[in-house]
Parts: sequence; C-alpha cells; structure tokens
Amino acid sequence: LAACASRPRNGPLEIQDFTFLTPLVVEDDQEKGVRTILHQGEDGWECRVVSQSHSDSDAWIEHAIGRIEFTATELTATQDLQAIETSFEPEGRLPATQKYQPPNGFLALGDRWNCCKRVKLGKEKGFAVLELPEAFIGDLDGYQLHPALFDCATGFPLLNVQGEKCYLPFSYKRLRLNGALPPKVYSYARSVEPAQTTAGTLK
Repeated sequence: LAACASRPRNGPLEIQDFTFLTPLVVEDDQEKGVRTILHQGEDGWECRVVSQSHSDSDAWIEHAIGRIEFTATELTATQDLQAIETSFEPEGRLPATQKYQPPNGFLALGDRWNCCKRVKLGKEKGFAVLELPEAFIGDLDGYQLHPALFDCATGFPLLNVQGEKCYLPFSYKRLRLNGALPPKVYSYARSVEPAQTTAGTLK
C-alpha cells in the first residue's frame, strides 16, 4: 500500500493473488534490507517483496508476490451490523477476548494484537468487534491497513478450529481497500464451503 501511495488512481486499490512464499527472518541484532518492487503492466502492477540473504551479499530472497490494481467502481452497499451480530446463537458467543493468540505458542504476538473485544462464532461464520488499544492509536498515522487489526479481522475465525494446530495465511485472493482502517472495526467472516484440512493446510 505504501509503495502505491503516490501512484495515479481511478478508484479503490485492490491487492490480488497475493501469496507468501518464504518467511522473512531477522535475527537479534541483525539488519536486513527489504524491498518492495513494482513492475507496471497493462492493468496494474506486479508486486514482489524481497530481502538480502546477507548484508554483504548480492543475492535476494523472494518472500511474496502478487498484483495491484485500481478499480473503477467503489462498493456502496452497507451492512446491518446489529442484525448480523444477533443472528448468532447464544452458545456461539465467546467471552471477551483480549488477545488473539494461536493456541500452541508457535507465534508470539505483541500488545497491539490485544484488539479482539467481542467474538461470536457460528457454523462456518464468525463476527468480531476489534479495537486497537489506545496506546497504539498513533500507528494509524502511518498505516492504512494496520497489521494487528487486519490479522485479527481475518484470523479470528480460526478460534473455532479445534485442536492445537496453528494456521497462518499463505494467500489472499483479493483485498479491496475502500479507505484507511479506523481504530475500531467490525469483521464478518463466512466460509464459502465447509473447512477442509489437507496436508497441513486449512481451506
């Protein structure tokens, strides 16, 4: 998003077919150069995120690829949040969740991820109220799509997955940004089809 901030546009930005290929690992006391590379095409930009394998090396590791386009139309439909929330059965309501945390300790998240204020889960769907802690509101001056809000908005339905496995996203088919995220957002997630676990992946 930052790389496209100064590009001419004729509508909302869409990130398409964005796939994470290799984790970006930075050791303690290590510095590593990271680049976002855009190649302009007919309808948008091909996007690559790469890093130096070592500080003194000319080799670069590819971490993510995708496409960026600007759409010609904006979404104008609104949702009845109260109706969506009340559609969940009482047994699907979880206690107030102060932190979205994967179950097995595989991933440690900071205090910015203490933003799940209310979560309700149903069969193949979920609803969450998310709010960035007040101490980090200043982050929004630099982020259109705050990482903690986005992670929790897309990851909270996994709280409905039984077991101790940890799932991390490896691809986003399409993400349309109609505007910068405010400190408080609502997330409504629905499965297109029943969840399937195959070879360590959840689809």
